[in-house]
Amino acid sequence: MPMSISTALPSLRDLFPSLAILTTLAKRVVLAGGAGIVLAGCGGESSTTAVEAPGKAAAPSTPTPTEPGPLRARVRTSQGEFLIELFADGAPRTVANFCLLARSGFYDGQTWYGMSPVVRQIGRPVPSFTPGYDLPKEFVPNAWFDRAGRVAATVVTDSPESPAHGSGFFVTIKEQPRWNLVYPVFGQVVEGLDVLPMLRNGDTIASIEIEGDPEPLWNRFAPDVARWRGAIEAIGEIPQPGER
Repeated sequence: MPMSISTALPSLRDLFPSLAILTTLAKRVVLAGGAGIVLAGCGGESSTTAVEAPGKAAAPSTPTPTEPGPLRARVRTSQGEFLIELFADGAPRTVANFCLLARSGFYDGQTWYGMSPVVRQIGRPVPSFTPGYDLPKEFVPNAWFDRAGRVAATVVTDSPESPAHGSGFFVTIKEQPRWNLVYPVFGQVVEGLDVLPMLRNGDTIASIEIEGDPEPLWNRFAPDVARWRGAIEAIGEIPQPGER
């Protein structure tokens, strides 16, 4: 007896899953977004399964600074004040020493001397005075005597091989190119240039305030700083200009 078509052919229900199953499979769509993967549940309710983001390195702790930030010196005088930008990158040892002297009050009350149409000096009131140490010359690239307001260390002697004086410095009133590579420039007056030519014999420094943190420089030159500090503490009364 030949089979009927209904008997010979499988039913559509046998060939394909039920519509409910197809619907369920269709609902299993994985949607990736944000920080997790969202799965649509079989029962029509959605749930979120958190997925860990790829491992991230822990934020590094802030290191102890090894280089100084901007350093400036606010010089208050009997004629007004001016502000020096210190060249800590190009003359780090000289600037470290200057900051130490200023913070110790070494320059407070000292008298300006060596007046001329081009310069004002302080820190070495008599030729024989020394804080007890000298410094190697540090020449900052492109820091020439090509403008007013250059701040430079004096030298111990006129010899080209002479080291820089430990505490003497000067500021220029006008350009002096003949001093290039003779006196090491370590700063530039950026405010109060008009005060410089007003300084006269007998005018004094009231104080020098260091703006910024010189500690990274002091740490860098710790053995020198310890030696300088000991020498500064051993200085007695500082002579006045013209005294012997």
